Amino acid sequence: GSNQNVDARAPIVAGTQNPDFACIVTDLSAAYDAVSSMKRGIALTGGNAALIQDEIKAPEAVDAEWGMVTSADVLCEGDRARLTLDGAVLQARILSPDGAVFDTVSTQPPEPEDQNEGTVKLVVRLADAVDSARIAVLLWAGEEDIWPPEIRPLADWVT
Repeated sequence: GSNQNVDARAPIVAGTQNPDFACIVTDLSAAYDAVSSMKRGIALTGGNAALIQDEIKAPEAVDAEWGMVTSADVLCEGDRARLTLDGAVLQARILSPDGAVFDTVSTQPPEPEDQNEGTVKLVVRLADAVDSARIAVLLWAGEEDIWPPEIRPLADWVT
């Protein structure tokens, strides 16, 4: 996909401090020219887990991609990824959409830009271009698997 508009504003549109589901929702629509709406929710779901959920709407099909840059070692296995760094483990699981998979891509841009040595980008790849999508990724620390939260529209996060 294309880079974000660096001059765009991303207002916070919702949030709550509920101890079982503390969350914030931002409107990132202005950062992406090809979409009509792009919202991101981040929730602490209890314990040591975080849910990151993007909702994208576009006037025509776009290649939607979720990603995060890390200096950890990354192992991708379908809808799951394991990140390790200095003995610490962070796990990731794609909760939505079905069929999406993790992959890694280089973070090195063309010269003369900073080459981002020692990093990689963990991405969620969708099978096809979409005009709407909900990409939900659960992150948690440690070796144990955890029960995933229910996936709800961002509009229902703060009720």
